[in-house]
Amino acid sequence: MKLLLIVLLLVTQAQAEPDSAIQYLMKTPVNALDFGLYKMQMDLKNSTFIPSNLWIVPIYNDIKNEIRIEASNPDVPVSDAKEYCRKSIIGIKRTLGINHSTGKGVYKTFPDGGWVVNYFPHNGPRSLPKALNAITTIWGNVGPNLSVKCNSDLLSTKILFAE
Repeated sequence: MKLLLIVLLLVTQAQAEPDSAIQYLMKTPVNALDFGLYKMQMDLKNSTFIPSNLWIVPIYNDIKNEIRIEASNPDVPVSDAKEYCRKSIIGIKRTLGINHSTGKGVYKTFPDGGWVVNYFPHNGPRSLPKALNAITTIWGNVGPNLSVKCNSDLLSTKILFAE
């Protein structure tokens, strides 16, 4: 009886192995940039500084060498769209540790650029925080048909609008 139980346990364990498709995923590494952008998206999604119902996704554009944080909400009335866009950009910056009024970090640990670097490896080049901050922009598209557009560089104190 003990022998039968041992054989059954071994057979059950052998059947629990992932198939080749899952094994492929398990063996494929995630690069630090993609994982950092994923962590950034989760923080932005859960931020209390950003207006609710805002769809946000950070994307790396390798052609422009730009981290572009896309934010949109088509349900905002036209009359409120410009202010909503402005608040969204300021809230995204605040979530990333940047004071929009000064273009500087709000935390003593990261006075020159917020904590965008927190999403990426700490053992990278010392120039990483400056490089990340220099290529990060925020783009908002709000209102019916996403007709009101705004954007700002991460460390800029200006927000540009287009309708």
